[in-house]
Amino acid sequence: MAYAQKLMGDQTLNWHDKINHFLHDFCYGGQGHFTIMSVEEQQSLSKCLSGEKREEFQTRRLTFFKEVLNIFEINADTQTTKLLGNLVFSAAVLCKAIPDTLPFLFSDAADDLAEFQINHILKYMETLHQS
Repeated sequence: MAYAQKLMGDQTLNWHDKINHFLHDFCYGGQGHFTIMSVEEQQSLSKCLSGEKREEFQTRRLTFFKEVLNIFEINADTQTTKLLGNLVFSAAVLCKAIPDTLPFLFSDAADDLAEFQINHILKYMETLHQS
């Protein structure tokens, strides 16, 4: 969250560019700000957690993402927050999964895929931005 706050405080960037930087860094694990678990890591963790602990983990993720959206002045109810969370996390997981975990996706188009996803997530976020 400190990174989101730092971006919002950067007066050299407009709102769109701040979110764009955040999404790129999130998807690509930029500058050590984020660690995204691979599909295998998520499956392994899920098997180790009880139902209660899994629910607690999901609650913490939801809280984290709500706070990030608030920092970026994005107005979202719980379901919209979950949708945005799924969109952003799935884009990051795909970035990490190609080509090793998902070898039949076209690895030479992986960056184009990430750009497409980031651009469309950003367009949706713009509709929720509190100007």
